[in-house]
Order: sequence, then structure tokens, then C-alpha cells
Amino acid sequence: MKTLPLTIEKTIREANISNHAAQEIVAILHGIKQEIPPYRATRLIRLLDSLKSGRFTHSAKVKKKELLGNFFDLVNYGHEKTVSRICYLFFTESVPLEEAAYLLPPEMIATLVMAGNSEPFDSIKEGIWSFLIRKLSHVERFVSPDELIFGLWAKTPIIRNNIIKFLFTKYSPDAVVEATMRYVSKTGKTIPVFAARRIIECTKEATKCKQRENALTKLLDISNLSVEEINGVWSDYLKGKSRFELIRIFSSSGSIVNEIESLMESHLQLSFHFSPQKNTSDRTASFRNRVAGITAMNIL
Repeated sequence: MKTLPLTIEKTIREANISNHAAQEIVAILHGIKQEIPPYRATRLIRLLDSLKSGRFTHSAKVKKKELLGNFFDLVNYGHEKTVSRICYLFFTESVPLEEAAYLLPPEMIATLVMAGNSEPFDSIKEGIWSFLIRKLSHVERFVSPDELIFGLWAKTPIIRNNIIKFLFTKYSPDAVVEATMRYVSKTGKTIPVFAARRIIECTKEATKCKQRENALTKLLDISNLSVEEINGVWSDYLKGKSRFELIRIFSSSGSIVNEIESLMESHLQLSFHFSPQKNTSDRTASFRNRVAGITAMNIL
């Protein structure tokens, strides 16, 4: 260790790793000592040791930001492979002979997930999850939608959008909606307008959503959207339906019908013509009569 700065040498010696792993890490750092400044290498070792030992969660906010920021910078700016090798040595005592399936060892990914879940500071929590979903392939194998739903309330727009996109890309729309409902029920929060718009758009576009009407109804119930915006959601949704689908919707007693009736009672005219206005063509009269007839038969 004499060829490395004393600070790095001391940090590695005090870390909770075997002598073999320590020697391998020393060899790696010695080989790239002109590429990574000593202070960055020291902070990397300190982060890995605090994560592995469980001390990270209890560290001060400033310290967390310093260690994580250094780690993200190393990965993002040309040192991905070196960082990966050191992380594997820290958590598994060995480096994969072939290119690893994951940038980080599964043990470290699981540790970062736990750190993200328990992190009390929003900015750090968002930073951890943003890194996990952007940089790690197959991270969905380690997390559930419930662990990411907090992202709907993320203050940073790009992080919020990345998390919503990840949720609807990696999980089914039904799973995302159910996770959202559980989170809202647990916390008592309502979905902010900016997040509600985005998640509703994803739900409407998701062709595999088995119960899209129910999903939209649930999301609208727990969002802060205005009446006019809710009107727009239902209008857009219904415009894409065939006559037979519309008959099914309006002949049922589902919550979507109740939503639409409440909008009509509030004197809002939906952009889809449910009730005729003055000077409106009567071409839809026969269709409206058929729907009314079917509805009446169901009531009888």
C-alpha cells in the first residue's frame, strides 16, 4: 500500500473487507491512480464501506450527498468499469471473469434499494432511485412498484418523469395503479396535478390495461385535477370507443357512469355529445335512443 496516498491506504485498511479484496482494490487503484484523484477514490471506498456496514442510513445529510455525488460522478464520467470492479470486490470478494450481467453486484443493488426506501431526505432518496432506474439494467427484478410510487411526488420534474416512465415500462398498468392506491391509502396524500396528468396519459395509452375504466376512475378520485380536466380525461377516453363499447359503458352501473352524470349535473357539456345542444345535428338521436332503451331494460 506504500504506493498509494496515506488517506486511501488508511481507508482501505479500516474497511470491512478481507485482505484479499483489499489487495485487489489496491492493485486496481494503483493502476489508474493518474485517472482518479485520490480524494475521489477515498470517498468511493468510504461510501461502499458505509453501505455494507449499514452506517450510511445514519450518516449526516451533507456526508451522504458528498459520498453519493462522488459515486455518481465516477460512474457517469468514464470510470464505470473501474467502479464496478471495486464494488464487486467489496461485496462479493471477487471480480467476475466475464462481463457481469449487472453494473453493480446484486448484494449492493439490494443495499441501495434498502437505503432508498429508508432515506428520510427527499433529495437523497430521489437521487438514489434516479441512479438505480437510469443506470442499472433489470433493476425491476429487485424492486416492486410500491417502492417507486413515491416518485409521483418528486420535486424534480425529470426525476418524476423518469420514475413514471420506468413504472409503466417495467410493470403492468394495473400493478402501477394498485400500488398508487395503496400508497395514497397509507399516506393520505392526493396525486399532484402534474403527476396525475402524466400517469393518466400512461394509463390511457397502455393497451394491456385490463380494467382501464376502473383504473382511470381510481386515479381521478385521488388526484387534484380540476373538474374541467376530469371532463377532458373522460371525453378523450370515450371518443376512442366504438358504439358497442359505449352501449356497454352506459348500460352498466359502473363508476364511470356516475362520474359522467356528476359532470353533467354540474352543467358541464362534455366534448363528446352525451346530451344534445341547441342547433346540434340530430344524427345521433337513434343511437342515443338505443342506449336509453338498453339502459331502461337493465333497470327493469
